[in-house]
Amino acid sequence: MEVMDLYKKTQSELYDFVLNFVQSYSDHFIIKTDETKKFILVTPKTNLYPVLVSHLDIYNEINKPDRIELVKEDNLNVYEGYLEDTRTLLGGDDRNGVWTMLTLMENNHNIGYLFTTDEECGCIGVHYVLDNGILSSIEENITYFLQIDRRGISDLAYYIMDNGLKTHQNLKFQSKLEMLEDYSLTKGSSTDIKHICKKLGICGINISAGYYNEHESQEYTDVNYLLNLPKTIEKIINLLGNERYLITENGDNYA
Repeated sequence: MEVMDLYKKTQSELYDFVLNFVQSYSDHFIIKTDETKKFILVTPKTNLYPVLVSHLDIYNEINKPDRIELVKEDNLNVYEGYLEDTRTLLGGDDRNGVWTMLTLMENNHNIGYLFTTDEECGCIGVHYVLDNGILSSIEENITYFLQIDRRGISDLAYYIMDNGLKTHQNLKFQSKLEMLEDYSLTKGSSTDIKHICKKLGICGINISAGYYNEHESQEYTDVNYLLNLPKTIEKIINLLGNERYLITENGDNYA
């Protein structure tokens, strides 16, 4: 599976592609979706697991690329998107996250995977998931959330919720993330896990997905970073271990 193929799809086309892909792993997972096509939730048949999150839409589907080029830029290998020979939105935000999750799913059957829709226009898909109790039904099985939807190659973004808490306000969760030498904690603006973590009271963080200049025609992806991202995600999962990280008022809940 090539990430370049994902860049070229509409959200509806990508939804169908992802659903078909995950159904081929139905022996290992429980798959949930419905006729609204607002989400795809894939959970392992185990008691405790982290849930990875990415979104299927891009900022402006009208400007999705019809051609992807691999070019050398500032000593980096990068993907660029073109529409009728003109640079356009690539779609790394968040097709990079989708590709990473599907790549992991091929070999790792102990992780949950949530694909949402319409994140770019108000997190519509994730609000549907939360309003209908789709995650609440498995809440006690979820250890934490890891969204793959942050620009660059070195960020672990947290979000301030309406009550002033951070999405990762748990000292043990934060201290383990700080052990990752190539990443640093930084404040993000808004994305799906901001709403998920607030609703469920479970910690979450958003990791860089390797794209730059998102929402612009000059968007590009750091290819080498992206290709190594599945291994990086597995490293983070191994570091955090198989325990639940809950958000608390004072941040000292290690449960």
